[in-house]
Amino acid sequence: MGAQPPPDRAVQLYEALVATHPEIERKGKSSPYTSVNGNMFTVLSADGTLGMRLADADRDAFLATYGTGLYPGPRDRDERVRRGPRRAAGTDS
Repeated sequence: MGAQPPPDRAVQLYEALVATHPEIERKGKSSPYTSVNGNMFTVLSADGTLGMRLADADRDAFLATYGTGLYPGPRDRDERVRRGPRRAAGTDS
């Protein structure tokens, strides 16, 4: 059995976000993500949570603006990987 895909609405919002940058290709069949030169910088989890890798200089501003924390998972010790707020994805629940 493959990985559980994110909710359809979360995938639609993720694809709309990625489409704002035509030079970026959405990858992954059931676990959507984006990467450049083999370095993943966004991922959409099975529960619809958006994870983003941010540069150190952007970290504090992002946290102050959205009041969020680390994206859960094996990379959660990497402080550049942040969990996107549900309100930014249009899913406040």
